[in-house]
Amino acid sequence: MLEMLKSRPLNILNVFLNNERCLSAKELSIIFKKTERTIRNDIKGINEFLTSNKFIEIQNHSGLYELKISNYSKEKIKRIVSVSTEEQYYNPDFRREFIISNALIKTTHKKIYELCQELKISKSTMDKDMKNIRNELKQYDLQISSNFDLGLQIIGNERNIRIYIYNHLVKKITEDKVNIDNLFESYSPLVKYIGMNNIEEVKKTYQKIISIQKNDIKKSTIILTAIWLSRNKMGHVLSDNNDDKTQKLSIINLFIDELINRGQININLNEFNYINKRLEVLIGEDNKLIVNKYETLSQLITLKLIEFIEYQLSLNFDGFQNSLFAGLSKHISGLLGRIEQGIQIYNPLKENIKENHRKIFQTIQNYGSVAK
Repeated sequence: MLEMLKSRPLNILNVFLNNERCLSAKELSIIFKKTERTIRNDIKGINEFLTSNKFIEIQNHSGLYELKISNYSKEKIKRIVSVSTEEQYYNPDFRREFIISNALIKTTHKKIYELCQELKISKSTMDKDMKNIRNELKQYDLQISSNFDLGLQIIGNERNIRIYIYNHLVKKITEDKVNIDNLFESYSPLVKYIGMNNIEEVKKTYQKIISIQKNDIKKSTIILTAIWLSRNKMGHVLSDNNDDKTQKLSIINLFIDELINRGQININLNEFNYINKRLEVLIGEDNKLIVNKYETLSQLITLKLIEFIEYQLSLNFDGFQNSLFAGLSKHISGLLGRIEQGIQIYNPLKENIKENHRKIFQTIQNYGSVAK
């Protein structure tokens, strides 16, 4: 009856065989890049295979699926399906995150062959993944080092490591349209690396003190702060300096202090100022997105951008200039602050704008080149 299962259902079955907990169709759909409906249909096919071979079916507990069988039965099924299971039962993006998250762990650095065994991939597939990882990390001036004795390690500046994790996760969450309130551990190896306990702690504190419900601000603030919190707990700490802690009373200071007190962790002044400055850029003082120090420059860029668009596209913004200038200047002011701190906020509408307003999108890109 083995021919009843194609490659993907076999790979889904393999996930259940190597997992003790319940899994949702949503989790599996993200891993395999398929719709939840497709996953549910695959599970029906798997259950037909299991019952025809006299094994217990995968049970559905209100949307959570569980394969509750003995280890002996699991090993027996593995022997049956091992000859047909594709090596890529995790998609390439998932594999690369898994490799990177293992290389980031300070205490135990796994070796290449150990990760090949865990991911059930060949050495040639691992080589391809490593090449892609090196190219990705190079953009952040980071390297992944492979040593037979020490295993895999990420080498580079701590700030760049945090920026990489943040940019990767925020982009992924935005593109997958996952709500930050519904994030789960198995969604991403990097989420597991940061720790859902840290993410939940930050979410609770955010709701209590900041409580801005604008999705991109909430998502970015929680991910950025959870990375900062987890890296400090793991001992990846920026060196201390003589900077004084910002004395002014603000919701951002209260937010950071609450996290430190709740977690009972020691944070040096450099680390406090690091997260404080970045949150000021994301949230802004008094819940405003404008950072005053960028106001003059943003106004100049806005004025030149409007003139450039009018000239290039033969448009006339008369009658709309005041409102257009005010809104665009505010947006650019926040953008300048985020660029300085290495923070990105991903706009889910970007691809839609690029597709449906291609000429305007291209003209703005051209202005960026001219402005440099």
